[in-house]
Amino acid sequence: MRVALAKGRIDREAEATFADGLSRRPPYYFFSWIIHDLEPACRDQGWDVDIVSIGKPTAQGIRVPDVLVNLITEPLVCRRSLDRLESIVRLQGLPIMNQVEAIRRSARTALQAIVREGKAVHVYVPRTTRFACGPDELGRHIEAAGHRWPVLLRPAGTHSSKGLMKVESASRLR
Repeated sequence: MRVALAKGRIDREAEATFADGLSRRPPYYFFSWIIHDLEPACRDQGWDVDIVSIGKPTAQGIRVPDVLVNLITEPLVCRRSLDRLESIVRLQGLPIMNQVEAIRRSARTALQAIVREGKAVHVYVPRTTRFACGPDELGRHIEAAGHRWPVLLRPAGTHSSKGLMKVESASRLR
């Protein structure tokens, strides 16, 4: 069996958020450390394994796999890589584990609608929007999107408290 493990390049706009915390240089690939566990496990099964860097600026000589495993799991900061991966899978007719559409539906900005569609009882998801403009426009974005104070602000793609801040009111936004 031939397996391709696909990792995705972080969108250039998001690199500034992550660049300070990383010791290496661009391009940055999200969660590529998973490969360090998954690749040997696949090889232990006797499978051939290729690593595919989706969004890599140079051409890659990858053999057609029996299955492609999508390791691109951050839809808000790897949007372009997911788009590119979706095209590759569609054009080559590849079987894929971890469908691109499922990853897109897992974005924080999509969860409120997903939970509502599922008619989950007593499950509450806060309104979440993505803001990608200058800091002077943030207050207008918060009001226009219907957020209520206080609000939580977090860099897209982060999952820890690093960069997370609570802002009590519009007057405290600066």
